[in-house]
Amino acid sequence: MNNQHQTVISSAAGRAPKVLITGASGFVGSHLTDYALANGYAPCAGVRASSSRAYLQDPRIHFIDLPLADAGRLTETLRQCKAEHGVFDYVIHAAGIISAERSQFDRINFGFTRNLADALIGAGMTPKKFIYISSLSAFGPGDGLSQRPIGHDDTPRPNTAYGQSKLKAEKYLFSLPASFPFIILRPTGIYGPRDRGYLTYIKMVNNGLVPFLGRRPQYITFIHVRDLAKATFAACVSPLSRRAYFVADNEVYTTREYAEIIRQQLGKRRLFSVSFPLWFVKAVFYSTDRLYSWFGRTPASLNIDKYNILCARSWICDTVPLRTDLHFSPDYRLDEALREVIESYRQDGWLKN
Repeated sequence: MNNQHQTVISSAAGRAPKVLITGASGFVGSHLTDYALANGYAPCAGVRASSSRAYLQDPRIHFIDLPLADAGRLTETLRQCKAEHGVFDYVIHAAGIISAERSQFDRINFGFTRNLADALIGAGMTPKKFIYISSLSAFGPGDGLSQRPIGHDDTPRPNTAYGQSKLKAEKYLFSLPASFPFIILRPTGIYGPRDRGYLTYIKMVNNGLVPFLGRRPQYITFIHVRDLAKATFAACVSPLSRRAYFVADNEVYTTREYAEIIRQQLGKRRLFSVSFPLWFVKAVFYSTDRLYSWFGRTPASLNIDKYNILCARSWICDTVPLRTDLHFSPDYRLDEALREVIESYRQDGWLKN
């Protein structure tokens, strides 16, 4: 599979285009940085001083500690960066949280995005393109009966605090002056090496037992993290602006098909399943969430938002605009790429044979 063929538009005097990647130490951000290096960009990794740099070892990577929580300090930091190193050609904002106390989603996913956009404008560092890594969750699930793909003209109905914070950030970008060029990407479930998001489920399949929720099938979609990186840099160099795209690999799976693919890649002979009615699952999740709320906390897994995600019957989205506008086609198929993911889990010691 070849995913290193994205055309790079060079900057003045033939220098490598400079790209700021926030959240570069994370799963998505580190792969974006890898892609930038492999395709002739000069990446600047926006990471906190305390963040791990395990996946950011290439000496060509520059680093900057961005105080995203403080708009004033952030503007001054960018002004100093501009004076010392010049402007960024592109900014990819991948920093954010997917699991936290509910109050933190709005503060970080929305607040940091607002602060960064405002600071870039205030520091005179408006890039050629600002790419915001949003989420399919900003629109919420699709129609579980018709299985009609979620479309860009549909009314967003995020059913989680995470999705609501992402939608709020999107709306803020659209409220900015037309002189601020951006593209919003809304990836579906992102998988690939370094990710722990699907690790628990893969461990369950590895142990030979997997739960299914509800009687009707749940339809899910995916995007490999390297394909997301490919789409992101296609958005950077695209002449289009102030648009949003759903990002998926064009394939649709039921949860049972997904479990079977994992079983095959793990080399397991058989898989036992247990089905739980949604009313039972809802009772467990809501009760746990309420119990934790008495102590001012939100459980990491058994919470209301997690139930809303798991009970939704359709996460199918319309990727035609992505394919036509950005000329995107995926390089990775789930049934093939999961083998590499599983092997990486084993190498990292996250999954036993």
